[in-house]
Amino acid sequence: MLVVRFLPVTRASKPRREIASGAGAMTVLVLVVGVVLGAWGYQACDVYDRSLLLPAANDAGPSDAAVDVDPCPHARPPPRPEAAAATDGGTFQVVAAFESIDIGLTADAGAPRPPYGYDLDGVCTCPGPPSCTPTNDADCDDEVGRDNIAIDLFRGLGVAASTGTSQINEGLTTGQYGLLLVIDDYNGEANDPNVTVSYYVSNGDRAADGGIQRPAFTGLDRWTIDPNSLAGTPTDIPSCANNRQCQALFSDDQAYVANNEVVANFSGNQIPVAFGDRSFLGGATILLSSAVIVGTLQKTALATPGFGYVLTAGTIAGRWSSKDLLSTLATIPDPAVDGGFLCSNILNYNIIKAAACGAVDISQNPHNDNTPAPCDAVSVGMRFTAGPAQLGGVYRVPPAPAGCAVGGLPFTDSCN
Repeated sequence: MLVVRFLPVTRASKPRREIASGAGAMTVLVLVVGVVLGAWGYQACDVYDRSLLLPAANDAGPSDAAVDVDPCPHARPPPRPEAAAATDGGTFQVVAAFESIDIGLTADAGAPRPPYGYDLDGVCTCPGPPSCTPTNDADCDDEVGRDNIAIDLFRGLGVAASTGTSQINEGLTTGQYGLLLVIDDYNGEANDPNVTVSYYVSNGDRAADGGIQRPAFTGLDRWTIDPNSLAGTPTDIPSCANNRQCQALFSDDQAYVANNEVVANFSGNQIPVAFGDRSFLGGATILLSSAVIVGTLQKTALATPGFGYVLTAGTIAGRWSSKDLLSTLATIPDPAVDGGFLCSNILNYNIIKAAACGAVDISQNPHNDNTPAPCDAVSVGMRFTAGPAQLGGVYRVPPAPAGCAVGGLPFTDSCN
């Protein structure tokens, strides 16, 4: 299993923006737009004065150097194990399909933030300064520097929150859509300094006739692979089952396992966290830049002789650009208008845009961290569980219906 052990939160949760749902919005609208819907009051962080960490002037000798003290620990994945700690070059393959995703929804918008995610920018904002220039007052990290303002956005749902989580997970457990992790070249031990981790979007667990079937997560389910998850031109690849021609577009060949925790960094591409083209979210997709996936591997018995691995309390963290956040609204239906989309509902869309653009707390490009560059992304952290699976056929579904296209080009918008 992928089991992530998080440090408990022992002090008050960081200040958060309070988000109120849009007036008159239907439950489904609030649910699908809870990611971004609402307006909130801002709370500023304490101003951090580094001089408070320096020796008093009358205590410092002429050769004393100023000491810059890190204001807090940093929630980070475990480091790569020493090469001597384990044998490199294993032969095990681990395939796991997501069973659930937890994006931090709760009916109580004032509840403490769960300890999801990591310190993505290397800065503990409050008492330290933010790593970019925010649109409004800086949002404070927790006591170990975790970045996850998206939880506050997701929580603009009120009582619809638990329903939203259930609907997301129902699509996974019934095989309508899925996300897959594949770990290759694993030595099967507690430490492996080099494995390859691949990430795929699946269009469901489907029978030979294309019908959706309910997965058992016992190692026998064959999940389809969306061709957009494959590198190159996969039109001639019918299946990824035992097929080395299937090369993942989203892959980290420098991943590793440390004390049974697998760590993968996807810095080359934005990985899509998709909830299915026909789910209640329409075709909404969270595109995460510089994503990290971490979790603990644990053996489990399979339905057939042998063993596999399950993943529990796994973590995905990354940066969701405000531009991508706004663009995905073109695929989310507007329940107030038959056949319409949220991007064309001017009143609600302007509320959504103001909320999203006001929440940015991090740079999409890590190279801009700790510079005066404006914040242009929201930090994301979520948990997941997954069960043993197999790779199946390459299966394409029609693009999700979308609106607001201009001159045949997809809808786009930005906070600028």
